[in-house]
Amino acid sequence: MKISERGWVANLKTSLEAELAQFDSDDESVKVSTEKWLYYAQEVMGDGPTMLNPENNQYRVDLLIYGDTLYGKIPRVAIEIKLNTVTTNDAIAYNEKSRRHKLVYPYLRYGVLVANWGESPLPARLVREGRELEFAFLVSGKEISGEEWSVLIDLLGQEIMASRQLHTFLAENRKANKSAAYRYIHHRLNMG
Repeated sequence: MKISERGWVANLKTSLEAELAQFDSDDESVKVSTEKWLYYAQEVMGDGPTMLNPENNQYRVDLLIYGDTLYGKIPRVAIEIKLNTVTTNDAIAYNEKSRRHKLVYPYLRYGVLVANWGESPLPARLVREGRELEFAFLVSGKEISGEEWSVLIDLLGQEIMASRQLHTFLAENRKANKSAAYRYIHHRLNMG
């Protein structure tokens, strides 16, 4: 039976939401949404408090992991999903979407998941053309194997935590009495 990308994403959402609950914190529940629109720019149409133009400048992401808080929904990890193949044009488009979304949400983590890829290795075009992506993940078949699932959940947990840390840093950095005095930031590279 042939499944569409939309159907595959819907199935993944249900499984992910249950599994990612382990990354809930005291003030944030981890939730997953499909086909979510995110701003990539915010136009100011004048110099007044109601002069923002909220009606445009959004791209849709296939899967969004977000924090549900008392203050609203905070985008944490955006994932673009492809089945069977990923082209150079896909990598370029996802790279640009990631770059633009991060102009509005600088703590957002962004990646690509390609399912039904087979046993071929990670294509260099995803690295070469996807410099703004935090991760690329390949699933061998139409179903995610147990080992792939474990790696994916660990990876997404790390990205959720990185997003929270960046979000807190950016929010706290504007305060006079900063609670965390970081002296460095390091973006690690892990390949498997």
